[in-house]
Amino acid sequence: SIFSSPSLIPKMSPDSYGYWSVSQDFTSEISNIRPFFFPFLIRICNYISHDNWNILLSFIQITIHSIVVLFLFRNFKVYGLSTSSSFLCSIIIGFNPSLLYYSTYFLADFTLAVLTTFSWFFFLKLNFQDNHFLKYAIFTSLFSGLCIVTKPIALLMIIPIILAIFLLNGFSKKVIN
Repeated sequence: SIFSSPSLIPKMSPDSYGYWSVSQDFTSEISNIRPFFFPFLIRICNYISHDNWNILLSFIQITIHSIVVLFLFRNFKVYGLSTSSSFLCSIIIGFNPSLLYYSTYFLADFTLAVLTTFSWFFFLKLNFQDNHFLKYAIFTSLFSGLCIVTKPIALLMIIPIILAIFLLNGFSKKVIN
């Protein structure tokens, strides 16, 4: 079981090889079907430490996941959850078995999850605060764009965003127009 004998040895999944090959050569034929952002992160790690790039990438993924859990805990409290409810929600997110099991695999899904989280955070800031509208709109657009160049499936993120706009503002004719 993952909880009794965790392994932090970096692993490649079948999907990882495609991203790794794009990171080696952005003009290769496989780059036509792989977006560039995750291979770009792999290349940065490879540039920092050529021999241990895989360990560095795993460490970065695990660290960013931990930071996102702390970030979510803080935001749960900001949006009105009690400390115990915020803690429980954060623990459930932090100890998600699939995240724990695949945390050392090189998958673009982790990067997508982080970027999606920040995209939604700035989207909520955009809707709940009157000041700094342009700043939050730029950050929402930036993180949404990075989601799309991480995994193209993020194009479907527009559907929950449109539904959220309707739910936050009501289904009035003013919002629809």
